[in-house]
Amino acid sequence: MIDLLEIPTFLDRRSEVPSKIRKTNSKMKWALPKLPKPKGKFKGAKLLCLYFGNEVPRIPTGEREVYVVEKQKWVYLQEKTHSQKTARMTKATFNMVVANTEKRRGM
Repeated sequence: MIDLLEIPTFLDRRSEVPSKIRKTNSKMKWALPKLPKPKGKFKGAKLLCLYFGNEVPRIPTGEREVYVVEKQKWVYLQEKTHSQKTARMTKATFNMVVANTEKRRGM
């Protein structure tokens, strides 16, 4: 009679030497990489936390930290993340985004 619970020969590892367990360094430091500083025209920019809808297609919706440079007609934005996506919008649209952000925060 065939024993159905018997381990098949190709799965039987009792004859093999067990592999060595590697020691890990328990004092390993976990640090996040530093975000790059703004360059070029964003060098003296101010950092704002704004809530975006679909006003700027390059920057995802939601609350984002962006570097802002205001010029005469346009406002230039750069994300604070590693991707550093840049975009521009008119001052009227930017003022609307700032007002919506203040409304959401209850200021």
